[in-house]
Amino acid sequence: MNKYFSAVMVFFVSFILITPVVEAAESTEKEVTAYIIKEVNAYRASLKLKPVQTNDETCNFAKIRAAEIATNFSHDGFNRRVKAGALPYKRWHVITENIAMTSDYREVEKLWEHSPGHAKNMRDDTTYVCVVRNGKYFAYLGMTP
Repeated sequence: MNKYFSAVMVFFVSFILITPVVEAAESTEKEVTAYIIKEVNAYRASLKLKPVQTNDETCNFAKIRAAEIATNFSHDGFNRRVKAGALPYKRWHVITENIAMTSDYREVEKLWEHSPGHAKNMRDDTTYVCVVRNGKYFAYLGMTP
């Protein structure tokens, strides 16, 4: 009985200690995206521009681009899709992309803000924006239908 009780307690304690770590890891990417979008909107508000919001289309494409830039840090994949008319949006009027490489996600918006082309993309009339991290790489995709 004692051995059985000890085994159950070890399992129970392990489950309690491991479960929050898994849940925290799952929410981290959402928190990173939310943080960067909040910073982008603060920048836009300082210029009296409307806030952006995320949607599934921009977030799905940002996830694809983040994976691509982790192996080829360039706008090539985005530019090829634009030229081929192969963007994964049903319809769009304005499209933008920013990329960044940093180990600290809290630096991303400031890096873009201090780069003229990237800052312009954050100021563009894009209704939907999503930023996704893949390791130390970040992809910002913006779109207006």
